[in-house]
This record gives sequence, C-alpha cells and structure tokens, in this order.
Amino acid sequence: TRSSLAGKVPRIIHFTRPKVLPGGYGLPNLVWRLGLHSWYHLFPKSAGYQHWVWTDENLTACIESEFPEYLEEFSGSLGNIE
Repeated sequence: TRSSLAGKVPRIIHFTRPKVLPGGYGLPNLVWRLGLHSWYHLFPKSAGYQHWVWTDENLTACIESEFPEYLEEFSGSLGNIE
C-alpha cells in the first residue's frame, strides 16, 4: 500500500535538461520552461523532495565515474539534451 512505502522510496526526482545559464537562459522554449516549473511545483523541496538535474556534462561525468565500462557506448550515442 501507499502508506507502507512511505519512508522507503527516496524522494529524489531525476530529470534531464539543457544547461541553464545565469538568469534562467538556456531552456530552448516555453515547453521546457513550463515543464521544469511543474516538476518543482509538484515535487517541492519543502515536501522533502530532492531534484537531481542531469545535463550533458554531469551525466557524462557520472557514467565515467560510476559505469566506466559503458562510457564508450554512451559517448557514441550522445546527441545532447535538446
């Protein structure tokens, strides 16, 4: 049941997005901006959620350090987050 899962499932929201520049620039269009806002609104930090944002740069670094055996294949398929 839902109540039996409370406290067992981490409140971590993982999502990808293009790199955002200072001032909020870098999200390609309104759909990205509204979508990102909805994640923060529906799963707020005040309710205990963490937001793990993956960009091309930090996702590649994660694969390199945590899953080096997959780095070559991952790097070959990297097409940038759009």
